[in-house]
Amino acid sequence: QLSRNDCVNSTLGTLDNVLQTLDRFRKDRSLYFAACLLIRNKKAQIQYLDLNEAQRITHGAIEKQLSETGRVRAIILKARQEGISTYVAARFFHSIHLYFGIVAMVVADSLDRAGALSDIYNRYYENLPQEIKPRRKALERRRYLAFGGDSEISVRPASDTEAGRALTLHRLHASELAYWGPTARETWNSLMQAVPALGSEIIIESTAKGAGGL
Repeated sequence: QLSRNDCVNSTLGTLDNVLQTLDRFRKDRSLYFAACLLIRNKKAQIQYLDLNEAQRITHGAIEKQLSETGRVRAIILKARQEGISTYVAARFFHSIHLYFGIVAMVVADSLDRAGALSDIYNRYYENLPQEIKPRRKALERRRYLAFGGDSEISVRPASDTEAGRALTLHRLHASELAYWGPTARETWNSLMQAVPALGSEIIIESTAKGAGGL
């Protein structure tokens, strides 16, 4: 297995090495996370994304489901500060970075949380190794990021009942679903019509908020 320095330094000298490295990153998400993606930890320090225990459990379960069914449908009931949102962002960023034509969307319970999740994606992009950094086609601060390979991620609040309309969404992250509010079901129905049955990923993560509701 390549070390982080192997991936981001010595192997990126030629086009062939870049392509080989990208192929390894496609096959091994954990390696890609640890070699390429920078996060801000609980101590406000910047570090590479080495998965913690909660993230490893989540990653293992999702990868198993993907290999068995060809798609991901995951509901994660989480405690606070376990890094699940950061993990989902890393997973989706891996897709839009390394594959063409992937459309991803994050829908969060509030504008503030949507903005915070968007900041994670922008941090991932800004700190990628230059040799594998894609051309950024468009950027709308805290709302939208698109690459030259026609892959993109948009971030929306749950109050946007038109989210996903007229789109095909290959990746959907529903953040803090229990807190989506009175338009939750209308927003959810709109989103579900946009996600194809196969080859897609839907990940719901939320802390608990009582019984009932969507």
